[in-house]
Amino acid sequence: MTPLVRASLSACLVLSLAEGAARVGVRAAAPHCYDTTRNLREGYWAQYTAPRKRRPDQRLIILITNSQGRMRRGGGLDAYPARLQQQLAQWDPQHEYLLANWAMTGGNLAEMIVLAARAAAHRPDAVLLVTYTRNFREDQTRRTLEESWSDVSHLAYLPEVRRHLSPWFLEQFQVRSPRGWLAARSVLVQLHERFVSLVKGQTVRPGGRPALITAEPWTGMSSRLLDEFYRTFRHGLPTTPLVIVSMPLNPVRFTPESWPNILAFFPKAQGRLAGEPRVAVLDATGIVETRHFSDDTHVGTEGHDQFARWLFPRVAAVLETPS
Repeated sequence: MTPLVRASLSACLVLSLAEGAARVGVRAAAPHCYDTTRNLREGYWAQYTAPRKRRPDQRLIILITNSQGRMRRGGGLDAYPARLQQQLAQWDPQHEYLLANWAMTGGNLAEMIVLAARAAAHRPDAVLLVTYTRNFREDQTRRTLEESWSDVSHLAYLPEVRRHLSPWFLEQFQVRSPRGWLAARSVLVQLHERFVSLVKGQTVRPGGRPALITAEPWTGMSSRLLDEFYRTFRHGLPTTPLVIVSMPLNPVRFTPESWPNILAFFPKAQGRLAGEPRVAVLDATGIVETRHFSDDTHVGTEGHDQFARWLFPRVAAVLETPS
């Protein structure tokens, strides 16, 4: 055996051991989405959303949303996903309810489309998409998937996810990175990317939100993106109930010019999906009192409680409807 071959084999062994150790460490640090309703991470989505076998008495609801679904205080137990899970458990004690909280900081629809494709392998009992106009802006199509704050982009390189993504999506959002392919399969590469992104400040949240949201960022809702989300969802889950909710917002933080653009999301989505089987489009824009908001979109404990109580009967009605 030549020195070069011996060195290569040694390097492979070291890398294999390092990869195994990294997988054990990430598994301990990043719990699975079935085990917690608290989701505060931008990283390790491949592990967090990995499909896992369920017992017959377990019912799964997947929530795809932005940072409104996340709450840093109270261990996440004050946020509306946890409250909704608790209410469902009380309503139907014959089942254990799992609510997979797939909420993302700065979530945009390209990432949400990837998560719709990821949901297929889980075979959930229902999927909730809680969103608003900003996630459907036309200018989202001018960003690549790699520009997202989270590493949801890695999921698009997994075969069980990619098979549900259309050629248009893969080309439009430039899902063709060798680094992304490696990161989807190697925890070591994921750790490296997390380190680099933190050093560069790419995952640091913006320092402050404007006192008033003006009209410009909210114009041009893309029907194409809504259609693409629904096409992707139905490609993998042809009969699963889908509930799309126009999320609670704070009207006092929007200018008179921008507020009509926000209100337009619900009727546009409702009209676009009218007649589609097992789809409900609901409007929760004004159900949380303005005093419970900390800015234009984020709510405190009372706001999460109001939203969970509003969601519960509507989600329960969907679950009661036979497939």
